[in-house]
Amino acid sequence: MGDPYHRLDTPRTHQEYSMGDTMVYNEGRDTPILPIVQAQEDEEKLEFSNEIWKTCLTFLFLLSGMVATTVSLIITNESVPEDPSLPDAVLDQVTYWPAGVVVSETIMALAMLTAFITVMMHKHRIIILRRIFFIVGLMYFYRAITMSITVLPKPDQHWQCPKQNTTLTMQEVWSKLTRVARDGGISLGDKQQFCGDYIFSGHTMVLIIAYLIVKQYSPDGFYLLHWFSYFLFLTGISALLLGHGHYSIDVLLGYWVTTRVWAMYHTLSNTSMLKTRDRNNTLQTLWWWRVFIFLEVNVPGPLPQQYSFPVPGFVRRGVSRLWLGSRFEREGQDV
Repeated sequence: MGDPYHRLDTPRTHQEYSMGDTMVYNEGRDTPILPIVQAQEDEEKLEFSNEIWKTCLTFLFLLSGMVATTVSLIITNESVPEDPSLPDAVLDQVTYWPAGVVVSETIMALAMLTAFITVMMHKHRIIILRRIFFIVGLMYFYRAITMSITVLPKPDQHWQCPKQNTTLTMQEVWSKLTRVARDGGISLGDKQQFCGDYIFSGHTMVLIIAYLIVKQYSPDGFYLLHWFSYFLFLTGISALLLGHGHYSIDVLLGYWVTTRVWAMYHTLSNTSMLKTRDRNNTLQTLWWWRVFIFLEVNVPGPLPQQYSFPVPGFVRRGVSRLWLGSRFEREGQDV
């Protein structure tokens, strides 16, 4: 009597709320817990605006990042020292595989195709593309800086990197830039003869982003697809190192920078309270936080796992009307 802890001796009551296959328990509370099914229905009622014009802007941002990286590579190629490769704890212990880089880039192309199909099958593909364009563009700008401020000798001494040995003119830079663009940024052998884009690894960036796209935006139950994408990532990196396409530190930094930016962006986009200014929100100190707010201001929360074929709405409606019409016609004939 008078014991403030007397409730500890009171047995708890469990109230059950049945909603199909979902059971939600309310343990001794005055009000029932928000049902899971109701929360899912509320999520489905959220409106996700595509804002295609923002996606177009981020695509231009991506293109500018690719140009900046390529120009930086062309200039850096002239400064690559003709020194022996640096000591590397991994490369020094593995057998050199001349075809490693070609195999890695072939796997990278397959990983990119898998990620692209995953995005295009998602109902909110326009929003996802906007995020990918911004993140990858950001990575390209980062690479343009890091590869030019620290120039390393070639990890593969067999890789030919002819230099201009003269002052580069704008016309020469433009000619090399268009040649790289024609090949899509993938060498697949000796098509592109440039060196110096080592810190950090662009191959690692693309492989890990392809895996993160599949893991983030495909259905949770698609375990085989997740493991397949992860397998592509691991084999692509392994082939890259066996072919001495990058130093181990390039791969490690590529993994670290890409996964951190991806995690920060998606944490911000999936948490509404982080989209507001608050002294306790340290993520707002990111230099691109205002750009993020501009891109995500009309995205109310995490994207639901909803999927559709990437065809215009009027085509889907036309096919639906044709299918329903033929169905009703068959039923009428049966009667």
